[in-house]
Amino acid sequence: MLNRIIRQDSKEYVSVTLTSPDDITGDPVAMSFDNGVTWHAAEVTGAEARVLVGPGEIMLAKAKLFVLVKVTDNPEVPIFVAGGALTVV
Repeated sequence: MLNRIIRQDSKEYVSVTLTSPDDITGDPVAMSFDNGVTWHAAEVTGAEARVLVGPGEIMLAKAKLFVLVKVTDNPEVPIFVAGGALTVV
C-alpha cells in the first residue's frame, strides 16, 4: 500500500506494487498523479512499477495525491488507484 510523505524538492522514485491474475510482462505501464490528465511511462521490474519525481523530473504539486496506474494490454486498458496516498509537502 502506498502511504508516503515526500518533500516537493526531493528527487526520488515513487513505486507501486503490481498484482494481476494475468501475465502483464511486457505490457506498457504508466502512472498519473493528476487524476489521469498526464501519464508518465513507468519502469517495471518484477512486480513493481516506478517513476522518478522531483526537480528536473516530474514535479508534483503540494497536495495529497492518489496515484493512478494504467496497464495497456490487448484489448483491455485497466486503470487502478494505487492503495493509500502520496502526500507532497
